[in-house]
Amino acid sequence: MASSFVNGKLAPGLSFDPASLKLAKQLPLTSDPCGRTLFGYPTQIDEYQVVGRVDYQISDKQSLFGRYMAATYYRPPAYTLAPANLLTTGQAGLDDAMQSILLGHTWVISPTTINSFHAAANRVAINRLNTDFFSGCDLGVKMYCGHLPHQSYFTVTNAFSLGVTTGTKGHNANTTYQLGDDFSIVKGAHQIGFGALTSQYRLGLRGTVYAQNQYSFPSLAAFLLGGNASSPVTVTTSLPNPMEQQKWYFSTYIRDSWKVNNRLTVNVGLRYEPFLPPDETNGAVYNFSLANMIAGKKTTVYLNAPPGLTFPGDSGFPGQAGMYKQWNLFAPRLGVAWDPTGSGKMSLRASYGLSYDYANGQLFVNTADSPPFGNTEIFPAASFTNPYASNPGGDIFPYTVGPNAPFVPGGIFIALQPNLHTTAVHQWNLGVQRQFGQDWVASATYAGSETEHLWVSYQLNPGQIVPCPGGAAITTCNTLANTNSRRLFSVNKYPGANLIANMDQYDDGGTASYNGLILALQKRMSRGFSVSANYT
Repeated sequence: MASSFVNGKLAPGLSFDPASLKLAKQLPLTSDPCGRTLFGYPTQIDEYQVVGRVDYQISDKQSLFGRYMAATYYRPPAYTLAPANLLTTGQAGLDDAMQSILLGHTWVISPTTINSFHAAANRVAINRLNTDFFSGCDLGVKMYCGHLPHQSYFTVTNAFSLGVTTGTKGHNANTTYQLGDDFSIVKGAHQIGFGALTSQYRLGLRGTVYAQNQYSFPSLAAFLLGGNASSPVTVTTSLPNPMEQQKWYFSTYIRDSWKVNNRLTVNVGLRYEPFLPPDETNGAVYNFSLANMIAGKKTTVYLNAPPGLTFPGDSGFPGQAGMYKQWNLFAPRLGVAWDPTGSGKMSLRASYGLSYDYANGQLFVNTADSPPFGNTEIFPAASFTNPYASNPGGDIFPYTVGPNAPFVPGGIFIALQPNLHTTAVHQWNLGVQRQFGQDWVASATYAGSETEHLWVSYQLNPGQIVPCPGGAAITTCNTLANTNSRRLFSVNKYPGANLIANMDQYDDGGTASYNGLILALQKRMSRGFSVSANYT
């Protein structure tokens, strides 16, 4: 862009971009000789918290309790408080609320038997918002702006930015319902407990981060000229990204604490906890098979999708989850406490437990944003006012997700696998404690864990290093700008390769290990004072 200006003036034959001029006229004036504008984001925060609890004694054996909590947090957009300065559009607003209600019933059936029941509901609502100012279309940019009509994000490197990248109009509501019951009975040397828990959460998310249209200029000169082939403006656009998710959870357990004698206690338990994957109730989920792509096998649901992708509705696709349920998940636990001398001054303790862990539902938000559900499109444009003049694909928006939905070139995907294992965590420990004299206690504990089937992701379509014509240096034809044309699918000319850039896939092959030794020493002093030290 340096050659576009001569002695600080626009070179002959060039003109300023009309959309850029309209935007520039909206910027605040300044008397600073360097053109700087100093400003701050005005901030007002309103919040409240409510906590209430009620206890009711039905009889000498039965009682009820209820608890309610609520909290809100509200911060208006800075531009609402300072409308004279367009630069304050960079701080969006927050409007969040949390509510929780819990009801419980306790029944002392006998001196050795007790039952506890509870029901709960929790809701967290997260809202993001910004005050309208103008979108690219309001400036004359020739593309669709109807998803967020009067907001866009504009950034000019080393100059200014307007709007927000991630604080655009959005809503995220997470509601969980839960029922549980626990029963405990003492029989001789055994204290036996068993119970069950079932819950359901519903997640509704709608964001407009890319649907607002984002424009990124590499320099102030590129902004004024609206970009060109050598210094293009990067345009990012998309559908709003909704995610409608629902998940069921169920578990049940039984445990026994057995006092074998005065020196030995054994705890055993078993938990049953099947994996019920979350359903994407709007169908925004898919799997990918490289073998099917190579064979040219296409989905029957979306006619324009590249080969290898399958969606809800395709033969053999696992419902609306993209993963199969796993029913055979049992988690045993065992613990032992032993006094080897019978003096009460020494103890040996050991335990082992297996537990399962589940990914947060929002892990799948990027899956739900892939084509055709979000169809995020990122491309360089040589003209700010007419971005698609240099993009043969044209503006595909607006459109309705359906059988004929378009798939943009260079789509970004992160696919599930139907047989992903549930993450499992094995934990164990062995400890010894010993009292010395009247007031010294020393202990040494070994603790270990091994996690298997950690969910990770890996890239199926990485960029390849290709030879350059005429023996030129590798860096001359292997650049970031041409990464998509050098990706594995494109190099091998797989069917539909031009429609896929990143093709990540979730995998359950991750592992994690921990081994630790904890040494501790405690000295009881006089008058209730003690000193302790430990080393791990």
